[in-house]
Amino acid sequence: MGWTGELLCLLGARFPDAALEHRYREFRTRNYFLRDDGFQAGLRAFAIGALGMRGLVKSGPTPGTAVIFLMFVAPVLQLAMRSLADRRGRTEAALAAYMGQRCAWAALSRTLLCPLVVCTYFLEFFQQPPGPSATWFRLSSYVLYSTGAMVLFLSCVGYPVLLEHHLAIQALSVLMVAYWRAGPFCREALAADGGPEHVLAAWRALEAASRWVLAAMYMREVPAAPEPDPMPACGHVVLAMYGCVGLAATTYVLWLVEHKSRVHFLKETGWGNWMGWEPLGERAVVFQIVMGAACLAVAWQVLRALLLGRPPEGGGGWEGGGDVAWIVR
Repeated sequence: MGWTGELLCLLGARFPDAALEHRYREFRTRNYFLRDDGFQAGLRAFAIGALGMRGLVKSGPTPGTAVIFLMFVAPVLQLAMRSLADRRGRTEAALAAYMGQRCAWAALSRTLLCPLVVCTYFLEFFQQPPGPSATWFRLSSYVLYSTGAMVLFLSCVGYPVLLEHHLAIQALSVLMVAYWRAGPFCREALAADGGPEHVLAAWRALEAASRWVLAAMYMREVPAAPEPDPMPACGHVVLAMYGCVGLAATTYVLWLVEHKSRVHFLKETGWGNWMGWEPLGERAVVFQIVMGAACLAVAWQVLRALLLGRPPEGGGGWEGGGDVAWIVR
């Protein structure tokens, strides 16, 4: 087992025993993926149809609505792959082939189709940023959907894969969406009435939350950072959103699902609470969420240093913004 295998074992994404891991993958495919994919395909078809009809009613035939209706290939392909596995008798070879097909389709849809939907349909649907009197809920919805962060989250939860596959696929998917959407989103948001004020207010809120968490960790006050200009602040907020919603939240949700399925597998196969694999209690989940919040607070500060630069000694202002030139291209 190489270092990647050892790391996956530490993350709870693989059993140390190769034979046991092989049996688990068959179990997960048979009892989770094949069981749930038909229902998920139906939900996806309904959601695609609803979004497509809403787009037609609001804007008529557009490239965005065409892309949405093109997404009907997703549930059709899911059902076709499931039907093929059933016709092959769900043998060991059929289950292995089905898992490979699911992984390949998840990679294709997350890295190509999701960015395409974000850059067409959602760009048209959310082309008007909220006005200066918009509520925080309206602003949050606009940011989550217009940046594509919510699409990244839902695409993972709606069609989960093994955690070790998810880590590679989702990282590439987040990079693709960020590359194509972060810059245009910031230009659109800042060009709207009240846009700079909203962006800076969001930056201040996230900066304050990060400092509060860090102050609780280190048990001392964390000094406030100088406020950047609106464009660098927007880049900081949007990239943090991708990291938090598109990567961290999705990975934790899929980790919880996979951990539960592995505990289920060990119980069904008579291994019991093997090597520390046991159901998570509420306290464990709360503890993990708190630790995750601490990691995100640190990540916010690291991202700030990378994008905006470190403040000089003595608390002076930053020479910020130079490292985010790609965002304003």
